[in-house]
Formats: sequence, structure tokens, C-alpha cells
Amino acid sequence: MFVGARLGYAMVDGATQVDAGGTPSSESIDDTQADLRLTLGVRQPLYRDKLRFIASGRGDVLRIETNTGFDTGDNGDTATLTVAQYAIGLEAVLANVTLDLAWLAGEEAAVVPVPIGVPSGARRTVELDRLVFSAAVSW
Repeated sequence: MFVGARLGYAMVDGATQVDAGGTPSSESIDDTQADLRLTLGVRQPLYRDKLRFIASGRGDVLRIETNTGFDTGDNGDTATLTVAQYAIGLEAVLANVTLDLAWLAGEEAAVVPVPIGVPSGARRTVELDRLVFSAAVSW
């Protein structure tokens, strides 16, 4: 079984006193983005830990707030997005090369490989509808 979590936060904050034409003005920017990703899965060896069955699920919550203030008023927006995705597939390990073949499904999410604990390195991915083949090389 494997579990993972990622918490991210980004902020843009700034102000200016002169517009593009050189006219004195006041403008401020206050943008924030917070995201949380949780991953849970199981990896079951099928043949001497060289061939494994993998099932995993991932949930993301993303909250974005934008606010731009001018002399005449403010312009802001807030958005929250939740994403759920799961993958079912096989993983083959050959020396320092790991091959994954997975079928993915999700809601409001692009079809991307779910991180399954494979060491980072040279990874190439080919997406065929919701069938994903990827390879990772570690050294």
C-alpha cells in the first residue's frame, strides 16, 4: 500500500503607481492559489516483484482567488475545483527500467499518469484515450 500528499501555496502581490501611458494611477494585485492532493493505492506483486498489479486513487482540491484593485474599483474572482481520478494497471520492473500500463478515469481532470512511487528520471508517456503507457529509467 502507498499513500502520498502534497500541499501547495502560491501568492502574487504587487502594486504600481504609473500606468502604461505614464499617467499617475494606482493599481494593486493580490492573487493566491492553494492546492491539496491526496493519493492512495495498492501495489500487489504478481511475479517475483517483477510484475505488479496497481490500483490507485487521487483527489485534488484547488482554490484560486484573484483580486486587482484600481483607483476606480476592484476586480476579483474566486474559484474552487475538485478532481477525482483513479488508475488500474500493471507495472513491470526490469533492472533500472520501470514500465507502466494503466487505464485511467476521472472527473474534471486531464488524463495524466498517477504518480505510483516510481523513481524520477527519464519518463516518457503515450496517451491513448484513457489507456496510458509510461516508462521510467533510474540510475
